[in-house]
Amino acid sequence: METFAIQFRILSIWRIFQFRCDVCNIFCLGDFVQVSVGSVYSDLRGGRILLVEKIVIHRDYLESNGNHHDIGLLKLQTWATLSTFIKTVRLHLNQSEDLIGKTAYLTGLGVINDYMQRPTRLRKATLHVSSPAECSISAKDSGVQICCTSTVHEGKACKGDSGGPLVIKRNGFFLQIGITSHLARLSYCKLADNHSIYTKVAAYVQWISENTRIDFYNYLAEETL
Repeated sequence: METFAIQFRILSIWRIFQFRCDVCNIFCLGDFVQVSVGSVYSDLRGGRILLVEKIVIHRDYLESNGNHHDIGLLKLQTWATLSTFIKTVRLHLNQSEDLIGKTAYLTGLGVINDYMQRPTRLRKATLHVSSPAECSISAKDSGVQICCTSTVHEGKACKGDSGGPLVIKRNGFFLQIGITSHLARLSYCKLADNHSIYTKVAAYVQWISENTRIDFYNYLAEETL
């Protein structure tokens, strides 16, 4: 993954995340859950720490023993002021759109090799949305998960990237299509044929709207080709 400078949020009061998040700038201090915003560094310098008012976990996540529906929402106690490093992102809304073949971008602070070396700054990988079969995704899960492939040179998702955004660029805007979930096969990242799986945002827009009380179909009008 190459060095990259922007992190994405869906709204400045709500943040979408993947529940088994390893390192995505969400951390606990005593009884408080906190979020760091505005920093592109792993040590959080230059960022702002915000308290979380509410955590929403998908109702089916625990029932699936943590294997499915790994998506959640954080409501911040205060608004995150938008800046160069804090931006909103449009959600991909069209569940029926075929994304296979699209170029996507993953950002995260995950380890950069299989020796658990961590980066000091946010990084980006260039991925390709591929058929569910490339990641051994079952027919049942193909509607709620996305498979992405890449070469080692283009970058791979790895431990610590979980919970980060997967986006495509359309008409000058970024659309978040996925949330980093897990590797497709082995626990080793730097293998050409070990691809990555993402929670499909479009499959959960209605659930997000119900819990945030925001109609994303009106509020974040999606750009079309």
